Amino acid sequence: MERKNPVPSDLEIAQRATLKPITDIANGLGILDEELEPYGRYMAKVDLSILERLKDRPNGKIVTVTTITPTPLGEGKTVVAFGLGQALAKIGKKVCNTFKNLITLARRLREEADSTKNAAD
Repeated sequence: MERKNPVPSDLEIAQRATLKPITDIANGLGILDEELEPYGRYMAKVDLSILERLKDRPNGKIVTVTTITPTPLGEGKTVVAFGLGQALAKIGKKVCNTFKNLITLARRLREEADSTKNAAD
């Protein structure tokens, strides 16, 4: 990585980025085509059926970056989360940074757990 002085703006950095197709990223993570719901070339949702396929594998870890006090320039959660992901990858950890819809996922997992519990009763 080359240092720039002055530091480029977020927009300049984003405009220089080369995006990878989401299918390439999913394949690298072991996500099957039928478990991926693409939204264009660069975004997708992963179907929760993947949980059934991977149920016998050890659980991974999740790190959630939160804050309660925003700063005048923004909270910076995304920058911290993605920077942490890059740092972990740099030291050889297997990393997948995601954002958005974690609350939706948590609710859906809770609903499925509740329905499984109720069906067993």
